[in-house]
Amino acid sequence: ADIVCAGAISLFFSIRVISFISLQFIPILYPFSSFIIMVLLSPSSILGIIIPLSSPRVDFTATVSPIPHPCLSMSCSTSLEYIITAVQEKYYKLVDIDMTAMRKIEVMKRDVHSEKHLNMMIEILKSGFEAADPSRAIKRKLSLEDDLLRIEDYIFDLSHYERIFVYGAGKASGLMAQAVEELLGDRIYMGSVNLPDYLINKYRLKRIALNPASHPLPDEQTLQSTEKIVEMLHQCSDNDLVIGLISGGGSSLMCMPGEGITVDDMRTTYELLIKSGLEIQEINTVRKHISRIKGGKLAGIISPATSLNLLISDVVGDLPEYIASGPTVPDGSKPEDAMNILRRSGLWDRIPDSVKEYLLGIVDDRISLTGNSDQPWFKNTHNI
Repeated sequence: ADIVCAGAISLFFSIRVISFISLQFIPILYPFSSFIIMVLLSPSSILGIIIPLSSPRVDFTATVSPIPHPCLSMSCSTSLEYIITAVQEKYYKLVDIDMTAMRKIEVMKRDVHSEKHLNMMIEILKSGFEAADPSRAIKRKLSLEDDLLRIEDYIFDLSHYERIFVYGAGKASGLMAQAVEELLGDRIYMGSVNLPDYLINKYRLKRIALNPASHPLPDEQTLQSTEKIVEMLHQCSDNDLVIGLISGGGSSLMCMPGEGITVDDMRTTYELLIKSGLEIQEINTVRKHISRIKGGKLAGIISPATSLNLLISDVVGDLPEYIASGPTVPDGSKPEDAMNILRRSGLWDRIPDSVKEYLLGIVDDRISLTGNSDQPWFKNTHNI
């Protein structure tokens, strides 16, 4: 009897080992793996067949799901649950992710309970998108009551301003412009906002012009559109209010290279930075110092007008000076910082000569430091 029991036990575990190994090398068995394991691991073959076929909760197409194993939800013996739990971790490694997604969709289509959960997930996603909608964000923050424009702790009495200008750049700035125009209407004297060229026809605005630009790499069209914004802002006086609409992508969509740097050289530099693996803070530090408008310099162009700049962040940490490279935000970095980043990343010898010459030149005469916090125009600059 002992010999028979020992042989039976040896056979019992040999079958388990062989079946588990076979699953690793025969992908076609994936959908039926739960069934096979249950048959081989149950006290008898009969019990192993009856349990999976009789349970109403079993769906073999769901057994590839890397979430709580279907076997554990069935009314099988405690010992069987224990054994399956033990192999569960390694079993998951056999799952093909693409097959998992496809089969879970099939299950959701057939199963009413799963369909309810699917609809619930869709509603959650919709709520998330609505909460992050740029237009809704502007409407939540910005309000107008008679002549009083309010946002957070700021109140702007529009009767004190002769004209209202609107400028902006970014992938979300079209929706931002739409919300601002709906709120202010004919109070807006003039507006100019740069958007990705594929979004231009999405909006129909009356007071704010939408200019095509390129993202993630600037081009000649981007420069021309940015020049339109700068030309408009040069008209501003101390009796005007300027509203800025800045969002992610603004570094490329509103681009004006430093003197002597061509658009092609700027484009090459941007491409090298994007592919370098550098943090966005480092990338935008370099961008600031090779631009005539980034790093707070655009605030100098807007001056002496008062500016209210609304920022939607796509930068981890939400620091205003890195959103679209901070065109209206004081810059605490130095040209040497940009050069050190380029050298440390191995890009210094790869960037165009015009960019290197520009950086070396501004280190000597400090012309890039016009965006530091000591400048008087930041007194009338508000970034939210």
